[in-house]
Amino acid sequence: MLEATYAVYRATGESKIVSDLTEALRIWNREPQDSRLLWADIPATGSAASLLSQLAEAFGLHRLAVEDAEEGHQRTKFERYGDSNFMVLRPASSLRDGSVALSELEIFAGSGYLITVRHVDPPEEGVAHGWHSDHVSDSMRSEFADSLTRFRAQDFGSLSATYALLHRVLDSVVDSYGPILDVLEDAADDQEDRIFSGAPISSQEIYTLSRSVLELDKAIKSLPTAMQGLTEYSHRANFSDDMLQNLRDVTDHVQIHVDRLERLRSIIHEIFSANSTLIAERQGDQTKKISAWAGILFIPSLIAGLYGMNFTHMPELHWLLGYPFAILLMLLGSLLMYAIF
Repeated sequence: MLEATYAVYRATGESKIVSDLTEALRIWNREPQDSRLLWADIPATGSAASLLSQLAEAFGLHRLAVEDAEEGHQRTKFERYGDSNFMVLRPASSLRDGSVALSELEIFAGSGYLITVRHVDPPEEGVAHGWHSDHVSDSMRSEFADSLTRFRAQDFGSLSATYALLHRVLDSVVDSYGPILDVLEDAADDQEDRIFSGAPISSQEIYTLSRSVLELDKAIKSLPTAMQGLTEYSHRANFSDDMLQNLRDVTDHVQIHVDRLERLRSIIHEIFSANSTLIAERQGDQTKKISAWAGILFIPSLIAGLYGMNFTHMPELHWLLGYPFAILLMLLGSLLMYAIF
């Protein structure tokens, strides 16, 4: 999805999706303050800076957070900027070629608005597993509109509705890591089985798997800290028990992913060590065989070299049985060396 999309939700349960920011802000401003929520979903294309500038002016977004959103290349984090909070997520996708591609999602959350800025979305046709904005944005907008009745008795324009939407985005990103980890674990288990069956594998296969794990690690390793910051803020903001339970559930999933990544790293280390040992053993066996054959062939070479010196006074040169004796001596010496090795 290359175009920005704006969804304006009302406390009555109605919603309107438009593609023009000016129109979206006009609709949002027309609603009572406690009855409106705007979700602005923006791709980081050439017009993103202008759109963010308008949104920053409308909602008082902090300039440092806006700069981070415009530039991208941010780590996963949660930061507070006055009345607006800023969160960076790193969605991941498993591509059809077996590699892992990271996206980037910057999120501004405040009373009555949620702004998401998407960076580095992989081509939709190349995604085999994981998160892609085109997979979730449309369905998430409609699903959230269907669940707005729970906020009608509350202050809809407060942070509660905004963070309910943020939770849906966060949950979709975190859950998307699961299928990717499944694929990587299957690949690691397959390599491990091949290694311990005595069949060494190419270093490129191990490196490809290791690279995919490292890419996913970039997305997940900072999530526990970000979730801790979000949870602490949620307690200070006096969110409902239901919201706190949802965040705890996401935090549990994050920890599960962290544990699975740690296991993957351990398996890859074991695979690399075992594969190196197996290759070294095979090379050692080959070296032994080469050395043994060199020793076997040394006997015929010694005898042939000795009798090939062509000195005048060598008693065996005129012996009738000298030649068959030399051949027999070479054969017996070679068989003896073969038996020894």
